[in-house]
Amino acid sequence: MTKVTRNHEKILATTTDVAWIGGQRLNAKWLREFLRYDPLPDLARVRAPILAVTGDNDLQVDPADLRVIADSAGGPVETRLLPDVTHVLRRQPGPASLRAYRREVRDPVDPSVTGVVIPWITARVAELH
Repeated sequence: MTKVTRNHEKILATTTDVAWIGGQRLNAKWLREFLRYDPLPDLARVRAPILAVTGDNDLQVDPADLRVIADSAGGPVETRLLPDVTHVLRRQPGPASLRAYRREVRDPVDPSVTGVVIPWITARVAELH
Protein backbone atom coordinates (compact mmCIF):
# COMPACT_ATOMS: atom_id res chain seq x y z
CA MET A 1 0.00 0.00 0.00
CA THR A 2 1.41 3.39 -0.95
CA LYS A 3 1.72 6.36 1.37
CA VAL A 4 -0.91 8.21 -0.69
CA THR A 5 -3.35 5.32 -0.30
CA ARG A 6 -2.72 5.18 3.46
CA ASN A 7 -3.33 8.93 3.75
CA HIS A 8 -6.57 8.62 1.78
CA GLU A 9 -7.73 5.90 4.16
CA LYS A 10 -6.85 8.09 7.16
CA ILE A 11 -8.80 11.01 5.69
CA LEU A 12 -11.83 8.81 4.94
CA ALA A 13 -11.75 7.55 8.54
CA THR A 14 -11.98 11.08 9.97
CA THR A 15 -15.26 12.61 11.14
CA THR A 16 -14.14 16.18 11.83
CA ASP A 17 -14.02 19.13 9.47
CA VAL A 18 -10.26 19.51 9.95
CA ALA A 19 -7.67 16.80 10.64
CA TRP A 20 -3.92 16.45 10.94
CA ILE A 21 -2.63 13.90 8.42
CA GLY A 22 1.06 13.39 7.83
CA GLY A 23 1.88 16.46 9.88
CA GLN A 24 -0.37 18.66 7.73
CA ARG A 25 -3.60 20.39 8.77
CA LEU A 26 -6.17 19.42 6.13
CA ASN A 27 -9.74 20.30 5.27
CA ALA A 28 -10.86 16.75 6.04
CA LYS A 29 -14.54 17.33 5.28
CA TRP A 30 -13.81 18.58 1.75
CA LEU A 31 -11.27 15.84 1.13
CA ARG A 32 -13.70 13.11 2.26
CA GLU A 33 -16.34 14.46 -0.11
CA PHE A 34 -13.80 14.72 -2.92
CA LEU A 35 -12.49 11.18 -2.39
CA ARG A 36 -16.03 9.75 -2.33
CA TYR A 37 -17.16 11.59 -5.46
CA ASP A 38 -17.68 9.30 -8.46
CA PRO A 39 -17.18 11.36 -11.65
CA LEU A 40 -18.26 8.59 -14.03
CA PRO A 41 -21.99 9.47 -14.21
CA ASP A 42 -21.11 13.10 -14.95
CA LEU A 43 -18.45 12.06 -17.45
CA ALA A 44 -20.99 9.91 -19.31
CA ARG A 45 -23.09 13.04 -19.90
CA VAL A 46 -20.22 14.97 -21.53
CA ARG A 47 -20.65 15.05 -25.31
CA ALA A 48 -17.87 17.55 -26.03
CA PRO A 49 -14.44 16.29 -27.09
CA ILE A 50 -12.14 15.49 -24.17
CA LEU A 51 -8.36 15.44 -23.97
CA ALA A 52 -7.24 13.52 -20.87
CA VAL A 53 -3.56 13.99 -20.05
CA THR A 54 -1.52 12.65 -17.18
CA GLY A 55 1.97 11.48 -16.52
CA ASP A 56 3.34 8.12 -15.52
CA ASN A 57 4.66 9.76 -12.32
CA ASP A 58 1.21 10.94 -11.22
CA LEU A 59 0.80 9.91 -7.58
CA GLN A 60 -2.68 11.36 -7.16
CA VAL A 61 -4.52 9.83 -10.10
CA ASP A 62 -3.83 6.34 -11.38
CA PRO A 63 -2.64 6.67 -14.99
CA ALA A 64 -4.83 3.62 -15.74
CA ASP A 65 -7.78 5.98 -15.25
CA LEU A 66 -7.11 7.29 -18.78
CA ARG A 67 -8.68 4.08 -20.08
CA VAL A 68 -11.62 4.49 -17.68
CA ILE A 69 -12.17 8.05 -18.94
CA ALA A 70 -12.03 6.93 -22.58
CA ASP A 71 -14.48 4.10 -21.92
CA SER A 72 -16.89 6.21 -19.82
CA ALA A 73 -17.19 9.55 -21.60
CA GLY A 74 -20.26 10.29 -23.66
CA GLY A 75 -18.25 11.89 -26.47
CA PRO A 76 -14.93 11.53 -28.23
CA VAL A 77 -11.86 11.15 -26.02
CA GLU A 78 -8.16 11.31 -26.72
CA THR A 79 -5.75 10.24 -23.99
CA ARG A 80 -2.05 10.86 -23.49
CA LEU A 81 0.25 9.31 -20.91
CA LEU A 82 3.45 11.33 -20.71
CA PRO A 83 6.72 9.88 -19.37
CA ASP A 84 8.20 11.37 -16.18
CA VAL A 85 5.30 13.84 -15.78
CA THR A 86 3.54 14.34 -12.42
CA HIS A 87 0.02 15.31 -11.39
CA VAL A 88 1.06 18.98 -11.53
CA LEU A 89 2.16 18.45 -15.16
CA ARG A 90 5.85 18.99 -14.49
CA ARG A 91 8.71 16.66 -15.38
CA GLN A 92 10.04 14.54 -12.51
CA PRO A 93 12.53 11.94 -13.68
CA GLY A 94 13.09 8.95 -11.45
CA PRO A 95 10.79 7.72 -8.70
CA ALA A 96 7.75 9.93 -8.14
CA SER A 97 7.73 12.11 -5.00
CA LEU A 98 4.94 14.24 -3.55
CA ARG A 99 7.57 16.30 -1.71
CA ALA A 100 8.89 17.58 -5.04
CA TYR A 101 5.49 19.05 -6.03
CA ARG A 102 6.00 22.19 -3.95
CA ARG A 103 9.21 22.98 -5.83
CA GLU A 104 7.85 21.84 -9.19
CA VAL A 105 4.85 24.17 -9.23
CA ARG A 106 7.29 27.08 -9.53
CA ASP A 107 8.47 25.66 -12.86
CA PRO A 108 6.55 26.01 -16.13
CA VAL A 109 4.30 23.20 -17.28
CA ASP A 110 6.43 20.61 -19.06
CA PRO A 111 6.76 21.14 -22.83
CA SER A 112 5.51 17.59 -23.43
CA VAL A 113 2.18 18.71 -21.98
CA THR A 114 1.85 21.91 -24.00
CA GLY A 115 3.06 19.96 -27.04
CA VAL A 116 -0.06 17.80 -26.73
CA VAL A 117 -2.59 20.35 -25.48
CA ILE A 118 -1.95 23.23 -27.91
CA PRO A 119 -2.32 21.18 -31.13
CA TRP A 120 -5.40 19.44 -29.71
CA ILE A 121 -7.08 22.77 -28.93
CA THR A 122 -6.02 24.21 -32.29
CA ALA A 123 -7.62 21.25 -34.08
CA ARG A 124 -10.88 21.62 -32.09
CA VAL A 125 -11.05 25.33 -32.93
CA ALA A 126 -10.39 24.58 -36.61
CA GLU A 127 -13.30 22.11 -36.57
CA LEU A 128 -15.60 24.97 -35.54
CA HIS A 129 -14.80 27.03 -38.65
